[in-house]
Amino acid sequence: MTAILKRFRLRRDRACSDASTSGSVPVEGMFGGLMLIIWLLFSFEFYDAFRTRAIVNSSSYVVADLISRQAGGIGPTFVNGVKTIFDQMTKAHSSSATWMRVTIITCSATANTDSCDGTTKMFSLASSYATGTHSPMTQTVLNGHSASIPAMAAGDTAVIVETYYDYWSLFNVLSDRPMQAGTLMTFSEFVVTRPRGARTVWNTSL
Repeated sequence: MTAILKRFRLRRDRACSDASTSGSVPVEGMFGGLMLIIWLLFSFEFYDAFRTRAIVNSSSYVVADLISRQAGGIGPTFVNGVKTIFDQMTKAHSSSATWMRVTIITCSATANTDSCDGTTKMFSLASSYATGTHSPMTQTVLNGHSASIPAMAAGDTAVIVETYYDYWSLFNVLSDRPMQAGTLMTFSEFVVTRPRGARTVWNTSL
């Protein structure tokens, strides 16, 4: 009797074991393939987003360096032409996907000739221009960026180049809320550069 019960238990345990490990190969393959496709898409966008951001960063510094070497002054036509170069370097899908703002700042020379550090003495806005329908920089906005601007000697001049690039993200991989489809992300750069030669001046006719 004991031998019969043991044999019955063995058969029951084997049946339970077979039932717990069995499954449908097509269903498991479908779920596995779907997860693999999603992972490949997520990996591709993660790579493409960082690649695009790196291109925007390097292109912004190239544009800023180009402006710093301009000895004959700059103006609206010149800035719009530089933006075209920026669009070509970043391979923007349309001109409306990017915009640029160029601002000339100075450190006013005073009696005590103190340098401008953005705290004890603020930077002065000389002129600003933004492409498209975007607004130029104001003194209030400039004061808010003072921590990102290096100290300037009294009477010195610098140029701020801001670039903006709209990137459509499928999975929003660079945000704190990933996996939100169809999210517009904006890559921006803030570059401060000093003129290579003479002071950069603004000329509305250029």
